[in-house]
Amino acid sequence: MKRIIFFALLMAAALFFGMIASLPSYVSAEPPAQATPTPEGIQIEPESPTPTPVVPKLQPPDEGDTSPVFVPPPSLDELLEQFPDLKPYLDQVRQSVLADLDMAELYRRVFQVYDAHGAAGVAAFLKDSGILEKLNIPLSYLDLLIAFDQGGLEAVEELARTRRLINDADELVAYLLVDDPANVEALKKDLEENLGVSVYDFDPTTDEVEIGIPLALLAQYQTPGTLLSYLVAIGNAEHVVSWRLPTPAVTGSLGLQRSSSPIARTIGADAWHAAGITGKGVRVAIVDLGFGGVKRLLGKDLPATVKTNIPIDRMDRQEENHGTAVAAVVHRVAPQAELYLAFEDSTSSGFAKVLQWLEDNKVQVVNYSVSQLIGPRDGSSYTTQLVELFMRRTGALWINSAGNYAQSHTLFEFNPGPKGVHLYSRNRNLLPFQTFAPLTTIAMNWNGNWKGGEDTEYIFVVLDKNGKEVAAAAEQRRGKRNHFPFQILNFRSKPGEIYFLGVVRTRGTTNHLIDIIITNSEIPPWAQVSQYSIPTPADSASVLTVGATDLNGRQIEFYSSQGPTQDERLKPDLSAPTNEVVPGYGRGFSGTSGAAPVAAGAAALVLQANPSLSNAQLRAFLMQSVIDLGDRGPDVIYGTGRLMLPPPEQIDPDEGNVLGEDGESASDEDKVTISDVRAQFNVKVRGVVGMSINTSLTLRNYTGNRLAVIALFTDLDGNDLESALEDYTLFDTIATGRLVEVRGRRNRFEGISLFIPNEAFKNVRESRIQFFIAVYDLSDENYPVLLGTSEAFTLRLRR
Repeated sequence: MKRIIFFALLMAAALFFGMIASLPSYVSAEPPAQATPTPEGIQIEPESPTPTPVVPKLQPPDEGDTSPVFVPPPSLDELLEQFPDLKPYLDQVRQSVLADLDMAELYRRVFQVYDAHGAAGVAAFLKDSGILEKLNIPLSYLDLLIAFDQGGLEAVEELARTRRLINDADELVAYLLVDDPANVEALKKDLEENLGVSVYDFDPTTDEVEIGIPLALLAQYQTPGTLLSYLVAIGNAEHVVSWRLPTPAVTGSLGLQRSSSPIARTIGADAWHAAGITGKGVRVAIVDLGFGGVKRLLGKDLPATVKTNIPIDRMDRQEENHGTAVAAVVHRVAPQAELYLAFEDSTSSGFAKVLQWLEDNKVQVVNYSVSQLIGPRDGSSYTTQLVELFMRRTGALWINSAGNYAQSHTLFEFNPGPKGVHLYSRNRNLLPFQTFAPLTTIAMNWNGNWKGGEDTEYIFVVLDKNGKEVAAAAEQRRGKRNHFPFQILNFRSKPGEIYFLGVVRTRGTTNHLIDIIITNSEIPPWAQVSQYSIPTPADSASVLTVGATDLNGRQIEFYSSQGPTQDERLKPDLSAPTNEVVPGYGRGFSGTSGAAPVAAGAAALVLQANPSLSNAQLRAFLMQSVIDLGDRGPDVIYGTGRLMLPPPEQIDPDEGNVLGEDGESASDEDKVTISDVRAQFNVKVRGVVGMSINTSLTLRNYTGNRLAVIALFTDLDGNDLESALEDYTLFDTIATGRLVEVRGRRNRFEGISLFIPNEAFKNVRESRIQFFIAVYDLSDENYPVLLGTSEAFTLRLRR
């Protein structure tokens, strides 16, 4: 049947070209924004599930365990036995409506449990009694109440900033799940007029609205009870289903080495400078969490002028200076590149506004030395999809640090012991770790339902060396649409101190894979799993992900995160040297945060030499401009190798030949190789649920200038499938595609994204179908030429 379709395409060239050219913009150019469940209708699924990561067996030593005693959180029955007056109180609460609850009395009970059992005990009390469900507020807000009771509003602000719950407007950030999108305006009016809450963007992908609770507004509440009443009023406003807290982004520079050698020489950029290639005219953006002290570097370690998305005076006053150091590294490598500094506050709306600002300013290269630790880390997370959408819309190359988690990442199958505590061995239920910085983030994911509705619940507790609780992450997971399989927490830590982590399953019976990253720390060798430690959005197939070598570029840094991704794709893409000495980092700005801007600077040099390159072409060039280190060929430690630019005299911008192809004449055979075909299922683009397909192409002996990349769907015998959507029909079968422009003699195209709505399959009765990728030369619109096809991939349809 494939041959029949191809023959028809060749015989009706004009109709074929018209179909491709008329594809809706969201299909041909934009990937999905976030994976979400389809509420009803057709579900498309892979024939075989995504491969499960290969989990090594952790083997703690039998001797030498100096861990304190970990006492798991008490059950509700144990609390009732310890505090006999709790039972009549709970009986009264169960018989009362929310409006009749005495919040001051409730807080007194909460503090009573907290004083005896810490935050983990409070979690057990509120969740198991059903009170938290009635209050409908995040559990972490109880920590804020206790901080308020002990230190007033200043203590609340300090704790909230530590946990990165505050936006750029000095508001507590949260996300409310709305019962129906039609009710967003009514909710917005209620919250703003009656409760003084700022209401920001509604995300139709998740049915959530972002809110901000002004810190100044909290100051009018004089007691924990009145503050609790106010928070409960928000959680129980009409149309609110539940709410959740933001997941903080993290940076990771490590001041570990001292050096003064210029990094440009290590990667060969000095020769480009000598040849007059300095990044002049190329627009490079640095997106980061802070640019403190930036003004004093202008005209010295930075260009005399930079463009910023917020007033530069505000940037200059920020406590975090990570972005300033990143910008200084870019400037060392590309001293005449135009720098665009973008501050993001870790909120969804803030990140989206940054992306829009970058697009408005037509940036060509983006450096993001920031990690998102929450999500499946398989390329399907919300942030990753937003970044891929941005790259499709703008043509910019996104460069991401690989992360610094090779020695602070572990992965294991949950092994339940007494009271649901994970056992690493028969006698060990705690994971020790040593911190290097005053702020530590712990992110725990498990392979549950990332589409929402997670109902298995794990929590973790952090203890000090004396067994005292330091922090606990125990947000409830009860199957609501915005309940996902993770816990995350920031806490103030003492550099050099040893802490201990206990993991407990508090709901469910499945033994999931538990994935833990602890930032700015090191866990013992027996627990380290360096593989699968690439964070988001570095897990994107289209992003250039950069690991870190030593300054001389000879070996990988011990902390540099390693691949593959959770769905077994190669990452990082390449490695670059780090540890450049810049102002504020006398011992060297290290970590993969310092390596990514080296690649970003190199990208600016290459774009100056050949400004017509697409982001995929630029990415491919950098990945080929390397010295192979480690295992021969690409590997999950170095990627393709350590960045090393070729001598600039090999560059011929007029020919579009940055790779130095030999320009052989075309032959009639072996024109294209289609690789890296992967699909994401039941994702949503602008409210349309469908299937996203990504693929890569390698051309040989091709001299044309335009390609069509098509996904064709048939039954398993190759017969046509009737499409329910006319725009997704190609000669009587379901199809989607996009045009690819070929400039110069580039031969590699990565991250080509296609999309097709689930609704197109509405008329299909088969439960199993297949698709394959076909590539056509459209240089002559009247005579499309088939260059090649991929293998077929089997799918399942479920209603």
